[in-house]
Amino acid sequence: MVHQIDLARPAPGGIDTCIRGLISHAPEGVTFAVVGVDSGADLPERELGVWERYELGGRSAWFLPVTRLDAGDQNRRVPHSLRLAMGLLRYQARLPDFSVLQAHRADVAAASSLLLRRPLAYMVHTQETGLTHGKSDSFWRNAAGVHAWIENWLIRRAQSTTVFNPDFAETAARISPTARFSPTWFEPSLEAFRPVAAYPHRVLWVGRVEEPKDPHLAVDVLAKLAELEPDTPWSLRIVGAGTLLPEVQDAVRRLDPTVASRIELLGRLAPAEVAAEMSQAGAFLMTSHPGYEGFPRVLLEAMSAGLPAVVTQGSDTGGVIRVGETGQVCGRDPEEMARAIIQCAMFDRSAVRASVDEYPAPKVVARILEPRFAEPGTKSEPALQPIMRVDDDGRAQLCGAPLFQGGREALRNKLADLIASRQVHTVITPNVDQLLLLPENPALAAAYQAASLRITDGSPLAWLGRTLGARDLHRLTGADLLVDAAKWAPDLGWRIVVTGGAPGVADEAVRQMQVRFGTDAHAVDFPMLDDISDPRARSVISRISELEPSLVFVCLGSPKQDVWADFWREELPPAVYIGAGAAVDFVAGTKRRAPAFVQRIGMEWVFRLVQEPRRLVHRYLVRGPRFLGVVFRSLRGAGRTD
Repeated sequence: MVHQIDLARPAPGGIDTCIRGLISHAPEGVTFAVVGVDSGADLPERELGVWERYELGGRSAWFLPVTRLDAGDQNRRVPHSLRLAMGLLRYQARLPDFSVLQAHRADVAAASSLLLRRPLAYMVHTQETGLTHGKSDSFWRNAAGVHAWIENWLIRRAQSTTVFNPDFAETAARISPTARFSPTWFEPSLEAFRPVAAYPHRVLWVGRVEEPKDPHLAVDVLAKLAELEPDTPWSLRIVGAGTLLPEVQDAVRRLDPTVASRIELLGRLAPAEVAAEMSQAGAFLMTSHPGYEGFPRVLLEAMSAGLPAVVTQGSDTGGVIRVGETGQVCGRDPEEMARAIIQCAMFDRSAVRASVDEYPAPKVVARILEPRFAEPGTKSEPALQPIMRVDDDGRAQLCGAPLFQGGREALRNKLADLIASRQVHTVITPNVDQLLLLPENPALAAAYQAASLRITDGSPLAWLGRTLGARDLHRLTGADLLVDAAKWAPDLGWRIVVTGGAPGVADEAVRQMQVRFGTDAHAVDFPMLDDISDPRARSVISRISELEPSLVFVCLGSPKQDVWADFWREELPPAVYIGAGAAVDFVAGTKRRAPAFVQRIGMEWVFRLVQEPRRLVHRYLVRGPRFLGVVFRSLRGAGRTD
């Protein structure tokens, strides 16, 4: 793991707390080695480039400081990330052997990935423009386009991407199917819930004292509280440090002395001290500007202590607050926020605490580091070798598994046989991109091997097979198969279910199939899931079971669609499950497919690249050329089997 963190000096909130939680609650067998910074901890014997060992939550972690800086100090001429990258380069030779690189900022992730050349587990903590909007204090606010390009490149390149913001997670999932959403968490070992506040009129504000958090608004709210209820002992405690601290101190001094005396600026506190403050206060105040917060951990921490929360619009990005029950969401008017705090005094603190029961660190971290998806520390089965082989009878194998050979009529008969068995069958339609992902993605490799049928969806694969002597090997795409199945269904008595795609797209695709072909077709909504194992998938499975389908087209994009069907195989109702990607968009008419002559000459990928350059440029122009290696290995003599 590479980040500007000092394991010897905890800092409240943000990425620092996230990293400590990942280490403390990681599955057994996972060991973290953290490359970080010396932030001024009182360790006289510390040396840069010398490994240290720490205990976090009963778990050991190794730590290598490579430069000296305080990540909380925003008065810097050289970006912190650049100084960290230079330190990493200087001490790169001292790194141990490791399986996965984890990074939590785009700039650090890019530099580390290029230097270390290991599978990347990338974690995104802000909204899409969190570091580049006008209120950001990041260097990247002056280079928003460059930052967006780097972020997209990382999401495509990463073995896994975890996004701690639901809206950006949807965008990231369109860039790469390996991106998924996760909430943040609170640390149960620091929880200090009190059913009754020790100081019911104390308001607590916690965060970096920087412009995106707008601490000045917190001061204005307290002043308004004193004005609205002068005889009530309202007070404000501000926890945190930052470049705006002198300005905030000046603002407090300019207030009427009777109001100024009610405001205390406590500076930076250790996490345990922050938890103690939360346990005693009566309300939590959050004043962030919209567009910045990812899934604010500090809000979960406050609510786990029973603190009703009053936050500005755009702060509660995860929708944790139940307005009128556990807190209030307001505009940026100090009087509106002050009145909301007064109202919060009546809220049940036990109900506030219970509302965040889904977010304890052990539960959330376990899902982030799910071993099935080869996250940090995962031991996977040997990777599949991307190679095409053909035996003397003309039978083709791709990565050791047989490909379907035959035309459309033969495929219809094969599907009919699978349907008649009344079992769960999965169908994968491998193309060049999927082939190149198989060695890197153990979950996709497992789904590929477990499939009942593999249909060649890629002109280069069909060409390679025929060149090696494969008989009757044709390109049969998932997009064609959905239309063909819709045509065959009325005569064969098949019922078709379509799930996935953007909102409303599956419904329109089903309507088109019903109108054009008289198909018995149904759409099933597919929610935005945290990850493949998200139990909300059971609502999709339940609806599919009610419909008793013959064929289910799962249109989530590969590898997500194939991994999802394989993961839930034991709970799926009998049917044939086909990963069909963009087929739903083509049938619904929300995307245009390449003209037939473009498909025939094997150039459909160019047409799609022009349509969606941002999403597909990495697939076709960066990863795609690696297929030449597959061709070389296959033609060199490994392409024939005994």
